[in-house]
Amino acid sequence: MIVGLQTDVPCKRAMMPNGGWRMVEQAIKEAGKEPDPEIKKIFTRYRKTHNDGVFGVYTKNIKVARHNKILTGLPDAYGRGRIIGDYRRVALYGVDTLIKFKQRDKDAIPYRNDFSETEIEHWIRYREEHDEQIKALKKLIVLGKEYGLDLARPAMNAKEAVQWTYMGYLASIKSQDGAAMSFGRVSAFFDIYFERDLKEGKITETDAQEIIDNLVMKLRIVRFLRTKDYDKIFSGDPYWATWSDAGFGDDGRTMVTKTSFRLLNTLTLEHLGPGPEPNITIFWDPKLPEAYKRFCARISIDTSAIQYESDKEIRSHWGDDAAIACCVSPMRVGKQMQFFAARVNSAKALLYAINAAATR
Repeated sequence: MIVGLQTDVPCKRAMMPNGGWRMVEQAIKEAGKEPDPEIKKIFTRYRKTHNDGVFGVYTKNIKVARHNKILTGLPDAYGRGRIIGDYRRVALYGVDTLIKFKQRDKDAIPYRNDFSETEIEHWIRYREEHDEQIKALKKLIVLGKEYGLDLARPAMNAKEAVQWTYMGYLASIKSQDGAAMSFGRVSAFFDIYFERDLKEGKITETDAQEIIDNLVMKLRIVRFLRTKDYDKIFSGDPYWATWSDAGFGDDGRTMVTKTSFRLLNTLTLEHLGPGPEPNITIFWDPKLPEAYKRFCARISIDTSAIQYESDKEIRSHWGDDAAIACCVSPMRVGKQMQFFAARVNSAKALLYAINAAATR
C-alpha cells in the first residue's frame, strides 16, 4: 500500500560516499569485497566529502583533544549533521507549490550596488543554495513518477498523505547518511486525513491501520553500509528513524490521536512486533489521555520498545512542533539543524584540568 525502496531491493545496504570515503572503503573490505577503483578515485580526488570539510575547519586544539581522546564520538567519516525535514509539506502543498515558495525566497533579496564584499558573498551563496534546493525538489517529482505518483500536487486522501510524506523522507535516505535520519512528528498530521476519509466512508479503521503498518515496514527495511566499529557502538542496526508522538500543543490540546494508537499498535506482540525502527519517542506528560498512557505502559512492559521524554521541557524550549533528532536531541521540525560533534571523556577532561591547575 505504501511504495518506495531506498535501494533496488529491500534491506540492501546503501553506500553514501559523500559523507566520507574512508569509512565506506573500510566497510566494503570488512564485508569481504573490494571497492570500485573508479568510485574511490572520484571521492578522493574530485569530490570533497563531508568528512574532508569537517577536518578542514578543525582547529589545532580540537585535533589535540581528539588525539588525546578527551573528545570521542562516532567513527570518523560518519555524517555529523542532523536535519529533520518537514516531509509533511510534500503532502500538504505538493512539490510544485514548494518550488514556487523556494523561487520566491531565492528572489526575495534583490542585488544592490552598495553591497559590501561580505554582503555580495552572502547574496551569491544564498541564491546558489536556493537554486540547489529547487533542483532537488524537481528531482523529487521525478522520483514520484517512477512509482506512478504525482507529487507535484497535494495529497488528496489519507493514503496519499502518508505516501507523499514518505516519499519526501525516502528522497533524504536515498541521498544522505546523517548522524540520524529522523522521520519527525507526523501522527496528528496524518490523523486529519484519516478522520476525513473515515467520516466520508472512503476507508475503514482496518484500512487506516494497514496504511500505518505498511509505512512502519518501509522504515524497518532501510539499511546503510556500516563498519564493525559502528556495530560495536550500537546494538541492532539502527539509523534512528525517530518518530516523535504525543505531547500537547501550545493551546493546551493533546496531540494524541487515533494514529498515535495505530503507531503503538504496530509494536504489539499480536501485531508487527517490536523493532529498532522507527525509534518511537513519546513526549510524555502525566496529563496525557489515560487510555493512551495505559497502552504505552503495556507495550513498554511487553517490549521495552518505547522511549519517553518530557513534553513540558521540550515544548518550553522548542515549541509544540518539535521532534527528536537521533535518540534524545529535540529541534524544531524543518527549521533547525544540529551538528553532532563528539562526546566528552569527562573523567579525562577533569584529570587534565586538575593537572593543568597543579602546574600553574
